Amino acid sequence: MENNTQKDYHILLVDDDRAFNFLNEKIIEFEKFASKISSQVSPVEALDFLKSTIDTEPETFPDFIFLDINMPEMDGWEFLDEFCNLPHGYISKTRIFILTSSLNPLDIEKSKTYNNVKGFASKPLTTEVLNFIRSEKTNQFIVLT
Repeated sequence: MENNTQKDYHILLVDDDRAFNFLNEKIIEFEKFASKISSQVSPVEALDFLKSTIDTEPETFPDFIFLDINMPEMDGWEFLDEFCNLPHGYISKTRIFILTSSLNPLDIEKSKTYNNVKGFASKPLTTEVLNFIRSEKTNQFIVLT
């Protein structure tokens, strides 16, 4: 499914692996999926970025977050718990997709307990995940491993 129309989406990548962030950025750019891509290598920095965005540029709060689970300092689950404490008016519109090397079925089940998490996929980001999002079926939960 080819789509050459770039959406005015803002994507936030949260992964401690800079190489995966770089690769995911290139896939998003190639697919013309978003007009703005931000990346953070630390969940703590990502939360600071989100809080700063609310304070300075609330209209650019991310539409999508692609989140790794296994990270030092703070893992993806802790990030999600903190994310849920941000003002509801901002987070209610943000859809989160777990991008991880974990294939643990318990992680998949746990991700379904967060309202904003709409999918669980293996790294790296694929066009299949982006096409699922483009299909606007994100009221369904998707697992792509």
